[in-house]
Amino acid sequence: MSNLTRRQFVKRSAAFGVVSAVGFPSLIRAQGLNEKLQVGFIAVGGRAGAHTGAAHEEGCQCIAFAEVDKGRWGGVLEKKGWEQAKGYTDWRKVFQNHAKELDVVFVSTPDHTHFAPSMTAVSMGIHCYTEKPLTWSVREAQLLAAAYAKNPKVVTQQGNQGHGGNGWRLAYEYVKAGAVGDIKEFHTWTNRPIWPQGGDRPQGSDPV
Repeated sequence: MSNLTRRQFVKRSAAFGVVSAVGFPSLIRAQGLNEKLQVGFIAVGGRAGAHTGAAHEEGCQCIAFAEVDKGRWGGVLEKKGWEQAKGYTDWRKVFQNHAKELDVVFVSTPDHTHFAPSMTAVSMGIHCYTEKPLTWSVREAQLLAAAYAKNPKVVTQQGNQGHGGNGWRLAYEYVKAGAVGDIKEFHTWTNRPIWPQGGDRPQGSDPV
């Protein structure tokens, strides 16, 4: 395999949000990056389904994933070329068994459970995309920042595409500049919720 250049990585990764907006380090073979991005997923249902789909379309190779609901596993294993990906119900096993193979992981577990897998990835030097909210507390954010300071070559991004892009800023600039005239009234709407709400509790219980 030839080395994967920074430019190639950016081009292949931009579509599904793995690229950090700032501070992108050089990603070369010497750092262990494979020519075909080898990815892991911490959760594959709901919002995570968008990440698995985009990663597959971009030619990434899924090495392993974690998902407590085995009914969701087909979203990964039924994709061409991903049939041999290893699935787990415990996210820790993705790192324990595959850390040396992974280039990047996507963390898309339910809100307020993002810190532990993200902290693990950064501490192990694995590039990490994490859905919002990044942490549950200020202390968790401080710990994550400290871990990143020890591994500054790790590429990280938080899933804030909606309000982190230029769309809202440009809209503000247009209004501020008077490009749309004097605003006397405005209307808003929402398409939420766009995902299934609630759900049955899984059968059985695991020992604590």
